[in-house]
Amino acid sequence: MTDQEFQAFRQAIQDDLEQIPIQRWVVRMALWVEAETGMRPQEIQALKLSNLTQDEGHWVFKINDSYSELTKELNGHLKARRKGESRLTPPITQQLYDQLQIFKQKQAEFIKEKGLQTTSDLLFLNLTDYRLARLGYPVTQRSMNDMLKELCRRIGVNSGDLPLSCYTLRTTCGTRLARLGDYSYACNRLGNSLAVYMRYYVKTFNTGYSGLMDRYLSM
Repeated sequence: MTDQEFQAFRQAIQDDLEQIPIQRWVVRMALWVEAETGMRPQEIQALKLSNLTQDEGHWVFKINDSYSELTKELNGHLKARRKGESRLTPPITQQLYDQLQIFKQKQAEFIKEKGLQTTSDLLFLNLTDYRLARLGYPVTQRSMNDMLKELCRRIGVNSGDLPLSCYTLRTTCGTRLARLGDYSYACNRLGNSLAVYMRYYVKTFNTGYSGLMDRYLSM
């Protein structure tokens, strides 16, 4: 996504939240978090509000788990990480933080009102299906992908020949981080090795080394 498309994507979500019931907030809030943090979909599914923490004056998530749609259980670890290892995400906006607090309150009220009696503390419980909510299942990746495509269609995102999926948001976040110039920070926050990060997110910026050589010679 371009910067303009990214901003329009977040605004479309915020506009929707003003008009829809809480059970339809879930997938949109999940996508908003993914857009700002670049987390993998299975990490979004395992997210809890208690993962929110402060990092040098900014709100971030400290995550250490992911969800398996195959086993319908938490994996107990992040991708390519040992059990118990965690990482911090890129920071989220104050606006998203505030909306998450509102969402969690509305979610708790909805669960109590409907008598869902779930013990799950997952942030993005599947509230559109009461049976799945009682079982503690999170929003599905399919519903996230479908809503992403709908929002992108609505705001006119031009993806060219590239398929639209939740990983579109991860790629967008990775590319935005690359523009900061600190690739070590970027790959750490996304949970990639530096080699993988450079291959997938930085290659579009490698437009030759003439400028770098000129700068070197002028030192």
